[in-house]
Amino acid sequence: MNDAIAFAEELEDLALQLSSLDLTADTPESISGIAAQAVAEYGRLGMTANLFGMAGVQQTAEWIHGTLAGFQQDLPDAIVELLQGGQLFGWIELSAIALREPEEPSHLSAISAELMGDAWPEPITPSILATLLLNLRTAATAGTEDDTPNPDNPPEGSAQPASNPLSWDEGVHPELLEAYLQETPGQIAEACRLIHLIAKGNSNPEQKRHAARLAHTVKGASGVVGVEAIAAFTHRLEDILDLDVGKHLANGLGATLEAAADCLETLFEHLQEHKGLPTEYHTLLADMDKWEAQLQNTTGLETETAPELPEQPAPVTLPDFITRTLENTAAPDEAIPANTSRSTTTHLSVPIETIQRLLNLTGELITSTSQIAEHVQHILGC
Repeated sequence: MNDAIAFAEELEDLALQLSSLDLTADTPESISGIAAQAVAEYGRLGMTANLFGMAGVQQTAEWIHGTLAGFQQDLPDAIVELLQGGQLFGWIELSAIALREPEEPSHLSAISAELMGDAWPEPITPSILATLLLNLRTAATAGTEDDTPNPDNPPEGSAQPASNPLSWDEGVHPELLEAYLQETPGQIAEACRLIHLIAKGNSNPEQKRHAARLAHTVKGASGVVGVEAIAAFTHRLEDILDLDVGKHLANGLGATLEAAADCLETLFEHLQEHKGLPTEYHTLLADMDKWEAQLQNTTGLETETAPELPEQPAPVTLPDFITRTLENTAAPDEAIPANTSRSTTTHLSVPIETIQRLLNLTGELITSTSQIAEHVQHILGC
């Protein structure tokens, strides 16, 4: 028996323990007792995952354990409700299935849906979810291989970068780094092509929006692997491309955008060749800061009554092998094989909008429901 199957058995045992708790309790003492048992079981899950080297499961368990511990004293009923809805054991059952059936990618979709359901008091962070999905996939396909990143074994064709401002994190998982190095060059090339069109005044609104989305994607992916120099540079580009640049192109903004596009391509070339920052990097950052301030002031004068949304944190961009599994996402129960029974007859219904938030990781992570709807409509309606 390999480690993946052994850990799957541990998960199945834990899910059974949680689903077998007496959820008909109606006295404060019995409700508190059930809440305490759920907290204890999640503590056990975190320790077990650590023993098996399952970092993604451990992080997810610790995230949920922290949420439950916060409710244990003052709001134990909330823990019982999560048990009754199947949230506290549904994703665990599906994780066990994913480890036993690594050839079926739809299990990752179902796990994502379970953990992103509206019943959770707060949404799981994209970074924890990404780590969990990657952990389950690599553990299931590698058998006994640990999911711990190995800085001494970078992706094939790459070398460990020297310590300089233009490098990735030494602890980044090799598979994430490989996906970044393979996918980002094409995104940068297309973004720079569009930026040159914009700088010359030859673009249409859709091309401008697409350039901004590509800059956002590169920013998020660079942040995931720790290439902060490129993340900061594309952040400035994205902010400018989201503003009305047309009236200022002839006044020098066009030249700045063209130089920035060239610098962005050079940045990634230097990253691949383990070179330092281009000499023009800091100058262009300063120039883009000045232009952004000027454009924002101009926009503010023209739309004094327009509401402003606060800047939102960028989401984590997942590699293609994860996002591909979400393109044909089914409800959690549809992803479970016919011969596999759930520990409860209560099923979780997840709105399609929730799945879309993960599919469109180039969008913003917005906490307000109205802001989410407005932003998703803006992106998907372009």
